[in-house]
Amino acid sequence: MPEVVIIGGPNGAGKSTFARYVLPEAMPFLNADEIAKTLPEDFVGSRELESGRRLLERLSELARVKKSFALETTLASRSLVPRLRELQVQGYTAHLFFFYAPSSELCLARVAARVRRGGHDIPEATIRRRWRSGLLNFIKLYAPCVQEWSILRNTDTNPLQLVAN
Repeated sequence: MPEVVIIGGPNGAGKSTFARYVLPEAMPFLNADEIAKTLPEDFVGSRELESGRRLLERLSELARVKKSFALETTLASRSLVPRLRELQVQGYTAHLFFFYAPSSELCLARVAARVRRGGHDIPEATIRRRWRSGLLNFIKLYAPCVQEWSILRNTDTNPLQLVAN
């Protein structure tokens, strides 16, 4: 039975790091930030929208051949809920790991540190909005529509603690 592993949480919560160390190397990993890096420098239009479009296109390709995959998301929008339901109708088992950061301030600090190391930036207002909406959407929309979910608390003083599942 194919599986979809959703790695969700706010920007700066540790999703990409978790994926890099925990997911099997052969498992396709869909990450809009990584897709955005592949767009040409002279790309005209919204890089965020285009990378999201390409992520959904790749998700559909993998679903057509019933291949297991993982994807990273902030869960800040509702757009994945219908896709998850479709995948489950197609026989997928959905697992969701939600990375909880206790404050948007922690996320802001982590994104700033990532930028200092040469990583990508996210506007402050976007981080704050996604921190709140991602948590609410996890509770109201995403946790109820997957077979298994876990909340992982990731702080600088106590990295990666399983809080609930």
